[in-house]
Amino acid sequence: MGIHDRDYMRDDEPGWKGGSIGPGGAPMIVWVFIAISVAIFVLSGPMGWVSQRSVEVNGQLVREISRAGSLSLADLGRGEIWRLFSHQFIHGSILHLVANMLVLFFLGREVALRLGPIVFAAVYLIGGIAAALLELISGFVFQQPGAMVGASGSVSALLGVYAMLVPDQVLRLLLFFFIPVTGRVMKLAWGWVILNLGLGLITYLTGTAGVAWIAHAGGTLYGFLHGKYFLGFKFGERKRGRKTVPYSKRGENPNIIDAQFTDKKPDYDQVLDKINSEGIGALTPEEREILERASEIIKGKNKS
Repeated sequence: MGIHDRDYMRDDEPGWKGGSIGPGGAPMIVWVFIAISVAIFVLSGPMGWVSQRSVEVNGQLVREISRAGSLSLADLGRGEIWRLFSHQFIHGSILHLVANMLVLFFLGREVALRLGPIVFAAVYLIGGIAAALLELISGFVFQQPGAMVGASGSVSALLGVYAMLVPDQVLRLLLFFFIPVTGRVMKLAWGWVILNLGLGLITYLTGTAGVAWIAHAGGTLYGFLHGKYFLGFKFGERKRGRKTVPYSKRGENPNIIDAQFTDKKPDYDQVLDKINSEGIGALTPEEREILERASEIIKGKNKS
């Protein structure tokens, strides 16, 4: 089987698992989440829909100022379960919104193209819930309850599942938008978890909690778990019927690519299998070299 015999190498069979593509090459589900978050921020105004209420902390009533749709343990205690979802689309400032939407666009685009819209939405929303619950539990343990908003936990879940999909892909990014960091996705994801757990612990111990650091770590950890245990569930999506055929020797008459791989094992089929299952970003430099060489051989054959 040659490269062009494989269904995922054909122009009419892209890697996108359903839905439609919007501007910038991002699947529409990504734009839907961005649009909801931006619309809520714009409609609520610069200060948001702010509400005040009194909550009991250690037997004393404390005035709590929060945004409408935010999430706290007190909210859950009143049975307002819907806030588990609403808080993910509300942001505390323009910088908060822009930061999360940039990550959602660039990282979400890569994840959605691999998972499809339904599984992507599940990772985003459930990851945001898991992140929020870990933050709220931490606040309860350290006796510093508060209300939280934002999609930081949700986009962190995308980082976790992306690391499970292409752990060896090299990323270059700006941490907190000014610290340049380069490394493999899995290492960066674990670094993000450790950094946020550390910052969260420091802020709780010093009584300066204001950013949901623990939620960032919680979202990433959920992404790890989803990538490890739940990616086999397609949530009702139609399967593509794609088949992976392992490499096998072609007997006495090897094909044109086999004949050219005289100095190394002709394992380009294994490379294509890896692209099929993990994406091209998961290839090692050696595997990329094999793929490029096979492509050059095919181009030379087509010209002859």
